Amino acid sequence: MNKSRSQKETSKLYAHGSIIRIKLENFVTYDSLEFSPQPNLNVIIGPNGTGKSTIVCAICLGMTGKPSVLGRASNIADFIKYGKNKATIEIELNNENGTNFCIRRCILKDNRSEWFLNNKPTKVKEIEDLVNELNIQVSNLCQFLPQEKVSEFARMNPQELLENTEKAVGGLDLFETHMELKDRSKLSKDLEKEVKNIEEQLKKEESINNRLESQVSSFMEKRKHEENIIWLKRKRSVLIYKNSRYEFEKAKKDQEKVVQELNALIEKNEALQEKKNEIDKKLNKQKNLLSSKISQIQEASRSGRDINLKLEDFNEKINDLKIDYQNKENESKNHEKKLKEIQLSIEALKTEYEESESDLEAIQKNEVLIRQKEADLRQQNEKLSNKEYEAKREMARLRSELEEIQYKIRDMKNVKQEKLNKLLQRSKDVSSAINWLEKNRGNFKGNVYEPMFLNMNIKFQESAKYVESLIPYRDLVQMFLFENSDDMHYFLSEVRDRLNLIVNAGLIPRKSLNSFMPTKPIEEIKKYGFLSYMREVIDAPEPILIYLCLYHNIHQVPLGTEQTQRNLSQYLPAIQEFGRVYTSTHQYSFSRSRYTNKISSSSTEVSESFWLTSSIDLTRLSHYEDREAEIKNKLKELDAGLQKIIEEKQKVDKMMENYRAELGKLRERKYHIDNLRKKLNQKESVYKSLATQNTDLTGEARNILTKVAEFSKKKSKLFADYVQAARNLAILTKDKVLCVYQDALYQNEKLRLENDWRVYLSQKQEIEAKLEQFKAVTQQAKDEAKSSLETASRINEINLENGLPANYKERFFNLPDSVEALNSEINQCQIIAQCAYDVDEKVIQEFENRKKLISQLQKDLEKKSKKLSDHQSNYENMKDSWLQRVDEMINGINVKFTALFMQLKCAGEISLSRPDNSEEFNKYGICIKVSFRTGEKLQELTAWQQSGGEKSVSTMLYMIALQEMTRCPFRVVDEINQGMDPVNERKVFDIIVQNSCSKHQAQYFLLTPKLLPDLAFDDKTNVICVFNGPENLPHSKYSLKEFVRRRKALNEKNA
Repeated sequence: MNKSRSQKETSKLYAHGSIIRIKLENFVTYDSLEFSPQPNLNVIIGPNGTGKSTIVCAICLGMTGKPSVLGRASNIADFIKYGKNKATIEIELNNENGTNFCIRRCILKDNRSEWFLNNKPTKVKEIEDLVNELNIQVSNLCQFLPQEKVSEFARMNPQELLENTEKAVGGLDLFETHMELKDRSKLSKDLEKEVKNIEEQLKKEESINNRLESQVSSFMEKRKHEENIIWLKRKRSVLIYKNSRYEFEKAKKDQEKVVQELNALIEKNEALQEKKNEIDKKLNKQKNLLSSKISQIQEASRSGRDINLKLEDFNEKINDLKIDYQNKENESKNHEKKLKEIQLSIEALKTEYEESESDLEAIQKNEVLIRQKEADLRQQNEKLSNKEYEAKREMARLRSELEEIQYKIRDMKNVKQEKLNKLLQRSKDVSSAINWLEKNRGNFKGNVYEPMFLNMNIKFQESAKYVESLIPYRDLVQMFLFENSDDMHYFLSEVRDRLNLIVNAGLIPRKSLNSFMPTKPIEEIKKYGFLSYMREVIDAPEPILIYLCLYHNIHQVPLGTEQTQRNLSQYLPAIQEFGRVYTSTHQYSFSRSRYTNKISSSSTEVSESFWLTSSIDLTRLSHYEDREAEIKNKLKELDAGLQKIIEEKQKVDKMMENYRAELGKLRERKYHIDNLRKKLNQKESVYKSLATQNTDLTGEARNILTKVAEFSKKKSKLFADYVQAARNLAILTKDKVLCVYQDALYQNEKLRLENDWRVYLSQKQEIEAKLEQFKAVTQQAKDEAKSSLETASRINEINLENGLPANYKERFFNLPDSVEALNSEINQCQIIAQCAYDVDEKVIQEFENRKKLISQLQKDLEKKSKKLSDHQSNYENMKDSWLQRVDEMINGINVKFTALFMQLKCAGEISLSRPDNSEEFNKYGICIKVSFRTGEKLQELTAWQQSGGEKSVSTMLYMIALQEMTRCPFRVVDEINQGMDPVNERKVFDIIVQNSCSKHQAQYFLLTPKLLPDLAFDDKTNVICVFNGPENLPHSKYSLKEFVRRRKALNEKNA
């Protein structure tokens, strides 16, 4: 705290709540500031941009004001001086009753604030309560008028001016009474409307129910019979369930009897299956024995047949020897004749062979020639086959590559579809415009580019968020670019004017992309963690890149890393020349002040990308599409070449087939000649053999007779073996007959057993079928019982498995006990019910509901009427009291306001603007009328009626007029004299000095960049000069004595 004067002295000089001291650290333009304003008028003067308004901001924020009151930054952290982590505001307020109030607010980078009261941490609510208690209203323009809000004061309508004046002059209770009257007026109207509505509705509902009463009475009688029908049906359903349950139990017992009958039959015939198995075993044994006998018989028969065959063979050999003997005799007779025939045959063959042999050499030459041609064709065919194989293999390889490339193209184009889907969700207008463009592309003269995010791909996905942060939504998502201006106008007239779609359009700049180069190569700034300029990470058509370079300087925006973020304060001097840079997480913007030449900066955290999360590598896509076209052309060429190869191969195959046919004919001729030669050689050999042959018929005859004798002896022995084999066969045949007989006995026994088995199966099947029928009957009875149980439970609305409740038994006791009797009574009740007056169920329900509604409306009417009566009795008293106080307040302000204007030789008055309906409290207002020229009528003060200087004068005099009407610790006015003519500015200043320096007036802060010369200052006026800038002497080195000495020296020199 300031120790230059004691607490007691300060309390006497300053009003309660006035500012004793202000201290700032790292706040906006100030590194450190501390000064002590005086209790009356404090004129703060200094050039624009030096930080006068910063003091106003500090007073506002230090008194718990919001940034919106100042009309500057929206975030509290924006008031921290660039490069610092914390700002401090400390304001000391006078306390007449004890220790001064020292309020300190520490503003942190994360938009949080720490509050202290007399050096003790406290909550902001306690500070707000203290400020309200001292009647400090930084949000009321009548007390606190920042530079950015001066014009806003003049724009206040009469209603807003009245409310702010009530807060400033009439006290919080007058304003709250006004607000309460507004609410009560609305509540009174709402209550009257509610009472009237309830009365009308009540009358209407009662009238409707009176008309329906007779119908309802008839319906109730009908309902009584219908209810009786319900109970009759309930008991009927229970009886039906009991009957079906009895039938089910009966069917279940009958089924159990059939099961017992089946079990008895199965038990009785268990031995039958064993006998059947035993006879099957005997039959198998007998079958094996019979098979063995048959095999022995077959072996004996085979042995007999073999002997018989040998006998027949000996007979044939004997006969053959006899025939040979006879042939030898005949052969001797025909020998000479045969030789002559062979000689003639040899001569004929020689003649034919000699004639054919002369053609053999020509045939062989033709064969060699044709074989050579065939070999050439075969070699040609082999080459063609190789070409065909290579072409097919290359086509298969190309088709495989084509499928892979087409898959990649589809996969990459799906990225664009993903972007279009996002666009359809977020901006249907732009999506519709793109669809329209696709259908009407033929109507444009030049190229038209869809929104750039569709044509843009980010080479490194982590950079997408920086690009999306830099390029505004209207350019990134809504902008269509055109080469031709006529195309753009046509597009806008159709899409924006006719279809009412919200889109943007622009012309592609007529510049070269090479004209946009960074001022510094990236290599020079890589040491600061920058990897590239934004231009280098964007892949897009050249016109889009030119547009982005021209309007968004993407070639001058470097993209940094975590290193840049971590060492930002160290790198600042080197990177401030860039208008904008990006680190790993933030965007930083730099701008240079026109007044101080200082560089200020702002930072924004970079959000994750949405539109550019998916990207297409356009270079790769173009490469794939070119390769796709190249492969298709190559396949087309290969296919055409393959067809030619196949056609040529078919021709070669046909020629080879012709040569093979000729070779076949030549081979046939050669075979014929060779065959003649062989026949000739054979005939000659036969002739030589016959010619030299000397047949000894006598010797051969003896040999034949000897062989006949040998064969006859062997034949006699074989015949004896044959007789023995016949005897063995007879014995075996007898054994076989006995086996067959025994087998027949077994077969008969088996037939008998199988017949018994069939009878058993038939009986079993019959009983099983009967069982199935009983099961079906039982299941049907069970289903019917279950269904009737469910039906009865549903009709009775209970679970019958748990038994009948006592009230059901009581109702059922007096009802008939048979289904027939119940049906008869149901029919009788239905006839009576049908004869009754038919009324829609909804009508009855509405009647009952309306009865309840009428009762409720009567209660509501009574309650609302009482509430209205009570409300109006209090409301009139409050209204009269408020109007009286407001009239008194405005009359008091008007007297002062008129007098102040008269001092300026102008006219002005203030009056209460009253609505035609005195109950409309939201239309009451203050009407300020002024006239700055003689003979001119008073005109209402509005935002557009008067000049800026006239509005400033009116505003200032109105605030001065308020001073005597209310007490507040201090008032702040920032640059109110802007636009005033010198005469009025001087007069207004005199009025301010006169009013603010008089006794018991509030502390006053008047901020201005300039003052007129030779103004009249009161001794109580405190002038605070702001000297702040890069070339100024630090305030710690100020010496007032030295300043005065130098000024005197200059004055003496000039004199």
